[in-house]
Amino acid sequence: MPKPLNQFLHDQLEAAFGHVRIVNAGQTSVVGETTYFDRQRKLCRGVGVRPGQSSEEYEVNCPFHPDTGKHLRINYRWGDLLPESRFLNLHPAYCFHGCIDSIEKRKQLFAMVFPDGAIAREVKLPAIPPKQADASPPPKPTLPAGCVPVDQLPLNHPACRYLASRGFNPHAIAKSRWLRYCEFSERGIIVPRIVIPCFKLVPHPEHMYRLAEKELAGWQARLIGPPPYEDTPKYRFPRGMEKSKLIYGAEKAIRTTGPVVLVEGVVDAWKIGEHGMAILGKTLSSIQCGRFVAAFFARPVLVMLDEDATDAAEKIVNAITAARRGLRDSAPVLSIRPPHGRKDPGEASSAELQTIVTKALRKYEAGE
Repeated sequence: MPKPLNQFLHDQLEAAFGHVRIVNAGQTSVVGETTYFDRQRKLCRGVGVRPGQSSEEYEVNCPFHPDTGKHLRINYRWGDLLPESRFLNLHPAYCFHGCIDSIEKRKQLFAMVFPDGAIAREVKLPAIPPKQADASPPPKPTLPAGCVPVDQLPLNHPACRYLASRGFNPHAIAKSRWLRYCEFSERGIIVPRIVIPCFKLVPHPEHMYRLAEKELAGWQARLIGPPPYEDTPKYRFPRGMEKSKLIYGAEKAIRTTGPVVLVEGVVDAWKIGEHGMAILGKTLSSIQCGRFVAAFFARPVLVMLDEDATDAAEKIVNAITAARRGLRDSAPVLSIRPPHGRKDPGEASSAELQTIVTKALRKYEAGE
């Protein structure tokens, strides 16, 4: 077992809650200017541990929730003093069930861990790496060279024929979703693919997601036609693209009202329409979940994964419900299945999917 960075805090947690699991062992935090949302969902700025930083954390069973899955995570600097501050840093502790949702709960947790008044700041901790102010920002993602807008291609082009085979008007869907056609050189073979831009939402400084802008975060290149070799991947992504932080289609869904639908793949989202978003897989990461519940506050959510992913859909429903509980958001989160005989939403028509969404919401409202 690795030696914890904060042995004192680790021992206190072990005495209070039993076994402690160390995550990201040995990784120190980075402190700098951060942004966060307050209780009124207003974007604020301050100094603290930078969000999303992979630093050492201690997992224990949450005392505010009856489970034994070690869903409470506490940063190794929890209880320390932030730089140039006289206040204890009680914020880098969170529960996946949304239990640590107020300063009162954080103080209760502190009293449980340090019942004799001893605090973690009495222990000499590893130095905090400063924020690299002069570090050059990573290059912004771009589409592959040689891309051609699909809506400018003739209808008998392979890219248009593929889109038509999936039930779309090729030029209409290409213009709506900014689709491009590109020929990739893979192992010396020209491989035709449709390039699907993936955007992320950039919150407005004052109005958050209501006036959020979109920014290119990467792309997905979908193979069209037969694979040129046996292990040709169906999809290609640019190096460094973090799929687990993106929700495809959020830039369109944020401009709509009413319920939204989470699905697996981009074609599934196209079939749903502008209310549909794809998580690019069968799991919803904690980062995706946090951004989703902040952006789509108080809007009904329906999760429709492939026919063989019922358990995965339920996990996503539970994760969103727990995250919304911390925001006092009681809007429904429901799991629904594709139409009978369809293995995924992409095989159904938009009308079929709309019917299922409408029926599910009506059943919920009727208490069925």
